Amino acid sequence: IPPEIKEGPENLTKVEGSEAVLKCRVFGAPKPIVKWMKNDVDVTGGKYNITAEGDLVIRDVSYTDVGSYQCYAKNKFGEKSAFGSLIPEHYEVAAGSSATFRCNANADDSLALEIIWLNDGEQLDFDSQPRFRMTNDYSLLISDTTELDSGEYTCIARTAIDEARAQATLTVQGTSHPPPTPRSSTRESTPASRGRPSTRRARKPRSPCKVRLIRLQHHGAPLGRVHLHREDGHRRGARASHAHRARYVSSASNTTELNSGEYTCIAKTAIDEARAQATLTVQGTIECAASTATLRWHAMGDNRAPILRFSIQYNTTFTPDSWDFASESVPAIDTSWAVQLSPWANYTFRVVAWNKIGPSTPSGHSEVCSTQPDVPYKNPDNVKGEGTAPNNMLISWSKMPQIEHNGPGFYYQVAWRRNITGDDWSEEQIRDWQTTEFLVPSTPTFQPYKIKVTAVNYKGTSNVTPVEIIGWSGEDVPRLAPTNFTLEQVTSGTTALLNWNAVPPESVQGHFKGYKIQTWTDGEEDRLKEILVKADATSALVSKFKPFKKNYARILVYNGRFNGPPSDTLSFVTPEGKPGTVKSFVAYPIGSSAMLLKWDKPVDENGILTAYKVYYQKVTGTALGPLQERKKEIDPKFDRAKLAGLEPNTKYRIEIRAKTKAGEGEKYYVEQSTKSVVTSKPDIPNFEASTLPTKEGAHVLVRWLPTLDGHPGTHFVAWYKLKGHPDWSRTNEITDDDFVILTGLEAGKVYEVKMTAHDGEYFSTSAVKDVDATTDPLIKADDKMATAGWFIGVMVALAFLLLVLVLVCVARRNRGGKYDVHDRELQHGRRDYPDAAFHEYTHPGHERGRLLHWPVRAQAAPPQLLRPRRFRIRRLRYARLNPPTPASIKTSLIPQTPYKNQINTG
Repeated sequence: IPPEIKEGPENLTKVEGSEAVLKCRVFGAPKPIVKWMKNDVDVTGGKYNITAEGDLVIRDVSYTDVGSYQCYAKNKFGEKSAFGSLIPEHYEVAAGSSATFRCNANADDSLALEIIWLNDGEQLDFDSQPRFRMTNDYSLLISDTTELDSGEYTCIARTAIDEARAQATLTVQGTSHPPPTPRSSTRESTPASRGRPSTRRARKPRSPCKVRLIRLQHHGAPLGRVHLHREDGHRRGARASHAHRARYVSSASNTTELNSGEYTCIAKTAIDEARAQATLTVQGTIECAASTATLRWHAMGDNRAPILRFSIQYNTTFTPDSWDFASESVPAIDTSWAVQLSPWANYTFRVVAWNKIGPSTPSGHSEVCSTQPDVPYKNPDNVKGEGTAPNNMLISWSKMPQIEHNGPGFYYQVAWRRNITGDDWSEEQIRDWQTTEFLVPSTPTFQPYKIKVTAVNYKGTSNVTPVEIIGWSGEDVPRLAPTNFTLEQVTSGTTALLNWNAVPPESVQGHFKGYKIQTWTDGEEDRLKEILVKADATSALVSKFKPFKKNYARILVYNGRFNGPPSDTLSFVTPEGKPGTVKSFVAYPIGSSAMLLKWDKPVDENGILTAYKVYYQKVTGTALGPLQERKKEIDPKFDRAKLAGLEPNTKYRIEIRAKTKAGEGEKYYVEQSTKSVVTSKPDIPNFEASTLPTKEGAHVLVRWLPTLDGHPGTHFVAWYKLKGHPDWSRTNEITDDDFVILTGLEAGKVYEVKMTAHDGEYFSTSAVKDVDATTDPLIKADDKMATAGWFIGVMVALAFLLLVLVLVCVARRNRGGKYDVHDRELQHGRRDYPDAAFHEYTHPGHERGRLLHWPVRAQAAPPQLLRPRRFRIRRLRYARLNPPTPASIKTSLIPQTPYKNQINTG
C-alpha cells in the first residue's frame, strides 16, 4: 500500500522558548519511513526530535526556526509529502535590554541586494537614531529599549527586479505607574466659547500585564471601561476604543460654565488601575485682526514621546468640509502663533501636536474670524499657449480657488498678441472662475505669441503685474524627410551605424523634437521599433536590430504633434548574434545521481545553433556551490540530454544556454533535487531504436526512455545479437548520455536488441525488440530543395527558353522559308518556278508539259481552282529532304478529275 498522510503539519505560531509539535501521521504497508526537511534540508538531532508516530518536536522555539517544514513519507510503493510552517510569536524584551531582529535575505550574485527596515511602516533612519543599528548580516539591533520601541518591524529585501518582506512584533515590558496629570487650562472664559466641545486626554496605565495589554491593543481587543469623574461625584462612562500608543479621549459636548470643574480619568484592567485629574474652564482661544489671527493653546501632555512641533489648520466657508495647513511646523516651545488671513473670507482654526509616534487628535475649532474684500493678491499660475490644430492657439491657466478671489465679481482677463514689435494686444474676459482655457482661432501655423492672464474682481485688477509668457500657435505635419539615409557600418548582430542629412528647421512646422529611426524585419511591418534621436544629430549607433536577419530601417522627423514623411528604406543582413533563452526547460530526477533534461529550442536563435551547454551547481540552503559544466556539449538537433554524476538527495541549480558562433546565449535555469538512494531493482526499462545511414555496414541508435515518476535507475547497458544467434554482445555502461550507437552491424540483417537499467548493484531487463539493420541511402534529396527560391527560378527560366525555342521553330516552319533542301536544288540547276503557274503548264514544248497541260486545258478549269493545288505541291516539295523527281509528280496526278486533283506522297 503506498504511503498516505492522514494528518499533516499545520502553520503554527509559537512563543519564543516554547515547544512546537508539527504532526505527520502516515499510513501504508510496509510502514512508511518518515523524515522531515526545512527549506529542503534534513532536520534531525539537537533541538529537533521525530517521534515514533512521525511528528516533529521542536524545543526552545526561536527566530532561527522560522521557515517551511516538509513531512516526507516513503515506502517501496511510493512516496508522499505535506508542508507546514512555523512562525514564532511576538518578540518580548524588558525595558533597557537589547533586541535583535534577523533578516535572512539573499539574491542572485548578479543582482545588488538592498535591505530596508521599517518601524510601524516608517523607514528607520540609522543616522538620527543611534540606538538602532543594522549589522553586517542585515540584522536590526536595538539597544537600551524603551516602551516606545514596541511595535511592528518590517524587513524589506529588494533587488532591481523583485522585492520580499517579513514582519515581526516587538513588545517592551515596563513597570506600573500612573501617567502625569494633564495641565489645567487657566485662560479667561468668554460668552462666545459657550456651546463648544471640550476634550480631555489620559494615557493608558502601565501595569504588570503590560505585555498582554499592548498585545490586546494591537489586535483591537477592548481594554475595559474608561470613566471620567467630576469633582462633585458625577460620572460619565464610555467604552475605551483601541489605538496603538493612543490616548483615551473624553469629550463634553455643548459645554457651558456648569461643565467647569475637575475631571478624573480612571483606566482599569483586570489587575491594574490608573487615575489622572484635569480642570475644565470654558474659555476663548483666538484674537482676530484685519489681516491676521493670533491663536493661543496649551499642550495636554506628550504621552511619553516629546512633542516635536505643532501644526495649525484652517477651513473657510468656501471649503467647510476640508482643513488646510496655515502653518505646518510651529516650534514645540511656542504656545501662540499669528496667522495671515486672506480678504473676503470666514476662518476657523484648530491645532494639532506631533511627536515621534504621529499626530494628536486635533483641538476643537476656534471661533470665526471674518475679513473685508480687497483686490486679488495674485494672478493665475501655469499660463500656457499651444495649438490644438495648425490654425489655432489654446491659452490655458490654473484655476484660482475662491479663497484667492479676495472679493465678489471675480473674472480672468486674457490678453495675447504676435511676438512682433508694434503688434496690438487682443483681450477677452472669462467670467466663470472655474474656466481654465480660451481658444484663439484663425492663427498662422506655428508662430510665437505673447500671452498674459490677469485676475480681476469688483475692487480692481490684482496688485501683481501679470507675467508675459511665449506661446505658440498650432503645429502641422513636417514637410521634408531626411535625405541621404545610409548605412555606414554594421558593428554586430544587433548594432549598426546610420548617417543622414539634416532637414531645414523651418520645414518641421513645429517644435523640432528630433528624429525617429524605425526598424523592422520581414513579417513585422506592423510592429515597428522606434529609436528617438536628438534634433541636432546626423548619425546614430542603433542597437535594436535582429541578428542573422534581413533588417529594414528608415528615418523621419517629428515635432510636438506629428511625424514627418519617411526617408528611403534601407535593407541589410546582420551577422549572427548570441541566441536567446530556450523556450522551456525542465529537469526530471532519474535514479539517485542523474537528471533527465528536456527543453525547446530558443524562439530567437539569432543564428545557426552549434550546440547546447549545460551548467550546474549545488544548492545548500540559500548558498550556491561552484559552477560546473557538463562534460560534453549537446548536439543542436537534440532537445533532451542526461546530466549524470550528481549526489543523491541533493538540490541543484541547472542552467542551459544555446550557442552560435557568436557565443553562448542567455541562461535559463531551474532548481531540482536528486532522489534518495533506493536499495531495490529499477523499473523495467523502455527504449527505442532506429537505423543510421553509413558508408559501410549499419549503425543503430538506441535511446533509453526512462520513466519520470518511478525508479528508472541511473544508467543503462544495451545488448544486441543477430536474430537466432545464441551469443549477446553488450555496450559499456552508459552513464553520461541517454543514448548509444551500435556500430559495425551487418546491413540487411535483423538484430535482437534489449536494455538493462542499473542503479548500484541492482538492475532490470527490458523486453527484446527486433531491429532491421537495413541502411538508408547515404545521399538523400533535400526536403527543402523543391521549395528553394533559386531552384524554382532555374526551372522557370529553363521552361521559358524551351517555349521560345519551340515557338521559333514553329514560326520558321509555317512561313515557308527556304531551307537547305532549297539550296541543294539550286546547286542541281533547278530554279524557282514563277508564281503564275507550274513549270509544266507554262512550257508546252516539254513532253511532260504537253501531257499534263492537255487535260487541264480541255476541262477549262478556272485559275482560282488551280492555285490551291499549286500551293500544296510547293509545300510538299520544300518539306521533303530530297528533291522530288518528275516521274513521281507525273504518276501522282489524275487528270480525269481536274476539280478533285490530290497529291499523294506515298
